Amino acid sequence: GAGARGAQQLVVGPWHHMPWLPLDGADGEPADHTVIDRLQVAFFDRHLKGIASGAGDDPVELRLMGEGRWRGFADWPPPESTATPWY
Repeated sequence: GAGARGAQQLVVGPWHHMPWLPLDGADGEPADHTVIDRLQVAFFDRHLKGIASGAGDDPVELRLMGEGRWRGFADWPPPESTATPWY
C-alpha cells in the first residue's frame, strides 16, 4: 500500500553489490567508503526516530557519474529521463 511505499527508498551508486565498497575512481574521485553508512543511519533516524536530517530524504537518491554528486528524485524513473534501447 501507499503507507509501505512511503517508507521505501531507492539508492543507486557506484559500488559493488556486496560488501558495500565503492568503486575506486568510478566517477573520477576517490571512493568514499562511508557513504552507505551515512545513508543507512539517515534512513533509520528518519523511520525509527522521526528525525529528518535533510541528507538522503528523497525517495530516490542517484549518484551522477562524472559529476561527482548525488541528486534526489521524487520517483523512478525521473521525469526528465530518456529511455535507451540496448542492442
